[in-house]
Amino acid sequence: MAGRTNRKFYKYTLQAHAAPGSYDDIFSSLRRVERQNRLAELGDRRIFVSDVTRNELGVVVRFLSIQPETDFTTFDETDFSTSEETLPGNKRFAVASHAYFVFGTRRLIFEYVRSGPKAEEALAAVQVILRSQADGYRQFRLSATPVVEERFVRDIDRFERIRVVKIDVAEPNASWTDWDDPLHELGEESGAGRVTLEATAARGEGLNRRNGIVQVLKQALRAPNSHLKRAVVEGKMPDEAGARTIRTDRMHEFDTRTVSVDSGGSADVLSVSAAFQGLAEDEAKNV
Repeated sequence: MAGRTNRKFYKYTLQAHAAPGSYDDIFSSLRRVERQNRLAELGDRRIFVSDVTRNELGVVVRFLSIQPETDFTTFDETDFSTSEETLPGNKRFAVASHAYFVFGTRRLIFEYVRSGPKAEEALAAVQVILRSQADGYRQFRLSATPVVEERFVRDIDRFERIRVVKIDVAEPNASWTDWDDPLHELGEESGAGRVTLEATAARGEGLNRRNGIVQVLKQALRAPNSHLKRAVVEGKMPDEAGARTIRTDRMHEFDTRTVSVDSGGSADVLSVSAAFQGLAEDEAKNV
């Protein structure tokens, strides 16, 4: 039965490399790909790009996860019987998730659907399709880094002593040289796609809080378009006996909106587009 439900919308920062144009050009190229060429094979997952709809801020894209199962059970309300059925021919079940790519802010807002495509799969599908179907995209790479809740920096500052910091950064949208610190110099000189770094204090000591890896992490967290993929901080909090660990993947920023859904639980495109628009406008007010 169709109805309305609450959905979580997670926020990311887009990182594109080796693209022949702007984000608008990237998704214009995707929109021009024929539908029969929009199915991406990602290991045992199949992701289909169903719709690419342009609006004033960017594009809304509908992704479908194509399910391998063809058998299902039906229930007859008249005689209370059940039966096993099979989808006919080449029919398959599909679960939808929606993404909003906001060009000006390089923001990705992604609808979380438990059985639907996830953000990483959706981006991989765009990359695979454009590499194979569009001119100039042979080396194209598209990824996204999670927007981390502001309280993560506040939690870092609350530590009495920091024992371990682990950070994982992706290559920035333009190049490593956009950031002026030794970590990004290392990424540039290495020709890296991502850099992982870990620092551990000597026994009974704490890491330098004013310089080094702690400041690199805080700088990355405060950047408007951060390319921090993941960070873990372990240390001692005041008035706590044991060690405390905080992780960015547990503080991924999201908002909740109510959307209209069909009987299968997939959100209506108009409803989810309105939710996306509201989220983008709310974020613009806070910039």
